[in-house]
Amino acid sequence: MNYFNKISKWTNTELMLFKICMLSFYICVGAYFQSFIRQYYGVLLTIFVLSLIVLLFLWFTKIKNRTEV
Repeated sequence: MNYFNKISKWTNTELMLFKICMLSFYICVGAYFQSFIRQYYGVLLTIFVLSLIVLLFLWFTKIKNRTEV
C-alpha cells in the first residue's frame, strides 16, 4: 500500500482549518484531563522536542534540495 506516498489535493486553507479544528480539540481534552496529563509533561515535552528536530531537519533538507535544482 502506498498510502503515505499519495499526493494530497487539499489546499493550504483546508489544511489550516483542519489544524485549527484539531488544535481546539486537543486544548479541550487537555483542559478536561489536566491533572492526569500533568504527570506526563516530561514525556510529552521530549516527544515534542524530538519531533520538532526531525520536522526542522526535513524542512531544511527540502529547502536545500529546492534551491539546488
